Amino acid sequence: ATKLGFNTQPTILTDANYGEVYYWYSAGKSLRLVPANRLFDYGINLNPLPTDPYPPKDVIIKSAQSFLSKSILPADSSTEFDSLSFARPTIEGVETVTEEESSFAIVNFTEKINDLKIVNETVEIGTINISVARNLTVLSVYADLISTPTVLQEIPTKSFSDLVNDISRSQLLSLGGGKIDVLAVASSDIKKVVVEKTSVAYYKANINKSSLLQPVFILSGRAIFNNGSVVSALLYLTAAK
Repeated sequence: ATKLGFNTQPTILTDANYGEVYYWYSAGKSLRLVPANRLFDYGINLNPLPTDPYPPKDVIIKSAQSFLSKSILPADSSTEFDSLSFARPTIEGVETVTEEESSFAIVNFTEKINDLKIVNETVEIGTINISVARNLTVLSVYADLISTPTVLQEIPTKSFSDLVNDISRSQLLSLGGGKIDVLAVASSDIKKVVVEKTSVAYYKANINKSSLLQPVFILSGRAIFNNGSVVSALLYLTAAK
């Protein structure tokens, strides 16, 4: 908290789901920490938002990465850039728009353990999301971090032929880069999914307030709807035999 300029004692509340939650408020900015779940939620109130032209995209990404490394993440953490998008505030929250229409950029990073990405059902791929203003001011950071596993278990994983045979059992993670609500799409609306790429990751499952990591195959491709529309799709399949 001190790295972000909070020099007062936090307000500590007890949440039924998260346990102790720590809150800091100071000069138009706030911070929420949930130690048990390693949740980190930081934001500032910058009004009005800058309207300067954006610097190059690689500069935006490096600025977000630098803020993350210096102010948020433990020294032994490992992350990987995942995606960059642009957004603007709305009455309901934020909406994704073009760079020209946007008020800020959103940079997504994925945390890695043992050089494997972490995925879960609530985000695209990327458990760290940073909003950056046009002048590179960091507006907000939301991080759902993973504790380094204390118990490692070697388990046999599926072969390529097992993957092919079990691919029909894969589950949908996201559609359209996370812009389409998967729960609002009926399986009968999708004609087929074409898988173009596979990779291995850890799937974070929250069970009884603890985080379990299991190896999964991430299947990247295209979902083709009955109406002819085509969007990007991500699915996952348990890698353990």
